[in-house]
Amino acid sequence: MSLAVESMIPRVEYKYLIGRERFVILKDLCDHLLTRDPNDHGTGYPVHSVYFDTQGYDYYHEKIHGEYFHRKARLRTYGLRPFSGPSYFEIKYKYHDDGYKSRVRIPDQVSLLDLGHRIQMASYQNHVILGNRAIFPVCSVFYQRKAYYLIGQAGTVRLNLDFDIACGFEGHHHDDYEPLFPDGEVVLEVKADHRGYLTDLTEILTLAEKGRTTFSKYISCMNVFYSHYLMEIPHEF
Repeated sequence: MSLAVESMIPRVEYKYLIGRERFVILKDLCDHLLTRDPNDHGTGYPVHSVYFDTQGYDYYHEKIHGEYFHRKARLRTYGLRPFSGPSYFEIKYKYHDDGYKSRVRIPDQVSLLDLGHRIQMASYQNHVILGNRAIFPVCSVFYQRKAYYLIGQAGTVRLNLDFDIACGFEGHHHDDYEPLFPDGEVVLEVKADHRGYLTDLTEILTLAEKGRTTFSKYISCMNVFYSHYLMEIPHEF
């Protein structure tokens, strides 16, 4: 299995949390104004992410403590469960306001416990970003996505509407996943490889602006799990 990593892609990302009624309006507006992702055949498509972290949950704590440098590692499958569709291991990191992402296609089903180590060893770049500590799968997030590109700039500005978001943990059956938002809120993500594009999306973002957030699916999923058990997420120094 080849694990050649694609080059790091700089990213600008904004997130908004919107209610279900506003989601319906936004979806209709995007359908009329933007170019639909070719993988979306009308109702969206499923996304399943397995998040990895260290035994001390270094990546979790970097994010919640507002560290200038924080990381995220996940296996992303465009399907109902891991390896049920095109699957990629993705590494994201942010330094100050600059975000970067790389990913590698995983062509075959492999052990999730082994995958983290193989990714770390695949390249010097991975090893430096992910660190020396072993990583392992800690939780999963599943949702449906409607995705669009800004007309005339396909691949440059992208909008995702993520809905029916549910989370689970290693060993949980998919049917046991819990809704992350019992009231049905939706996450709007705007992603670009440059700044200053927001004026091109004024009509759309006017509907979402009050919901601007730093929401993280991984962080929210972990918080749900540990709140159930009234436990503090461990931290190794």
